[in-house]
Amino acid sequence: MIEPKPEELLTQAKSFMLEREMSNQDNPIEEMELPATDEQKNSITAPKGFRSSGVHAGIKKKRRDVSILVSDYPCVCAGRFTQNRFLSPSVRISKEHLALGDIRAVVSNSGNANAATGRRGMEDAKRMTEIAAENLSLKPEQMLVCSTGLIGAFLPMDKIEAGIREASQTLASGEDDRIIEAIMTTDVRRKSSVRRFTIEEKDVTIGGIAKGAGMIHPNMATMHAYITTDARIAHEALDAALGEAVDQSFNALSVDGDTSTSDCVLMFANGQAENEEITLDHPAYPSFKSQLKQVCIDLARQMARDGEGANHLVRIVCQGAATTEEALEIGRTLATSLLVKTAIFGRDANWGRIIAAIGRTNATFDPDQVKVWIANVLLFSDGMATEYDEAKVEAGMAEEEVE
Repeated sequence: MIEPKPEELLTQAKSFMLEREMSNQDNPIEEMELPATDEQKNSITAPKGFRSSGVHAGIKKKRRDVSILVSDYPCVCAGRFTQNRFLSPSVRISKEHLALGDIRAVVSNSGNANAATGRRGMEDAKRMTEIAAENLSLKPEQMLVCSTGLIGAFLPMDKIEAGIREASQTLASGEDDRIIEAIMTTDVRRKSSVRRFTIEEKDVTIGGIAKGAGMIHPNMATMHAYITTDARIAHEALDAALGEAVDQSFNALSVDGDTSTSDCVLMFANGQAENEEITLDHPAYPSFKSQLKQVCIDLARQMARDGEGANHLVRIVCQGAATTEEALEIGRTLATSLLVKTAIFGRDANWGRIIAAIGRTNATFDPDQVKVWIANVLLFSDGMATEYDEAKVEAGMAEEEVE
């Protein structure tokens, strides 16, 4: 942690990074029973006017693998997508459709990413939107499409088409455990979050679900997140709020340092709360943005906890950096450092690895002003080690969550 000087307090920048230690444990997802909580069952459809479904089409051995989320009313929609240059067909098509501004639903499959599949992959992704639209009485361009799973294999379209038809016939509210399971791949735990609040005496809800346990690193990696709200909000405001929330949650998340080809955060707002439209300068915009940010951070933390073979959830806090960007650079460097990871795994308070990682960044700082804490114990200050209680630090590092 870099401690801010008194004159820098007004420009204090913080970064929030989540990092999971990895081990060689097998993932038992196909064999596990996954009981759903009440919140998971009523999460993405907790806002008014949304329905979801998830079915087993046979892509995966046992678990659900095809899903649909639909709004019964016109939506304002925003999205953020992977920065990997090998964009999957689903990402390409979703970005094209999103730009048209008339989205109502998303159809997805898990177990197969439909990435690096050439012309056929594009045709298959388009076919998914066409089949879903036909069964939902929508237009293909009103559909978004997502695929996640194994890279390089063609989609089993006979199974997927049958799954889409079945999913379109089983749409419901309050049964969201089905869609959560259907978007999961190597995940062990379902991930959902809901926030309820009021805007001008109108009840507003934001609900979200996510998948992702490996191949996760900032800038949208192997993860999907779907977020819904019944708030009435202008597209410009929704897009700005989502962008800021994503930057401070999913884009501050790292599991293994790898960024994938397929994945995204999608948000739908259908206005059924009947509040006055939220714009960037509306008094309710900061409140809405804050609630959305909490949903995204909650989902990101759940993803970090579910990292493949994970042992720890580590929260890196960087204070006093010159800019937010530099704080994020420091945080991401620490989060992806193999030496820092192994130190945490071994409960070794090796502050030397931390300052070495900080020192190789391009951030601007005075080394003599750097201070390092682990588990609320000051280890390094004024350019040298402090006299600290090693047993206390080791005990803190043994916890599931470490800061």
